Amino acid sequence: MRALAAMVVLLSLIPVAASAQSLPLIPGSVEISLAGGAAVPFGDFNTFVDPGFEATGMATFYVMPTLGVGAEGAYNSYGTSSPDVDVTIVEFGAFGKYLMIPGPVNPYVKAGAGIYSSKVTGFNSVTDFGINGGLGLQMRLPTSKIGFFGEGLAYNVFTDGSSTNYYTIRGGISFFMSPTGN
Repeated sequence: MRALAAMVVLLSLIPVAASAQSLPLIPGSVEISLAGGAAVPFGDFNTFVDPGFEATGMATFYVMPTLGVGAEGAYNSYGTSSPDVDVTIVEFGAFGKYLMIPGPVNPYVKAGAGIYSSKVTGFNSVTDFGINGGLGLQMRLPTSKIGFFGEGLAYNVFTDGSSTNYYTIRGGISFFMSPTGN
């Protein structure tokens, strides 16, 4: 019951936050973001590794107020049932980000592609191409250049045999820069 009450209160605050004044995202704006969260394997990858963590850095350039293109680098670490074996995936990729509504509270869709370097303890690293996509929610503080976001993305890395599949649930902080200096 408490969880339901908390959810109702949080949802009721969204219109208040959306009506607050916020610096607009104008073409040429740049967003620098740092994030962290959970990296969860699924499919065949889930039979080999345990859930782990992810750390990400991103830069987004807004070509329109609701459309950004960007680049990101991420580090994912997974454990296994063997204490001496770890699995890491390092990603370097590009993405598109579409903000569904303008304003300080923005649900968005994100899709990207990149190269993924996978390493298992005791073996050489392997680099493969992959794609990702998901949804997020971005909130910019009124009259500020700072914001927060949460997103969930699914990944498909085209590895030999079956693909490596995982998803991330991450949250982070963003810093916005406008070409006009505002």
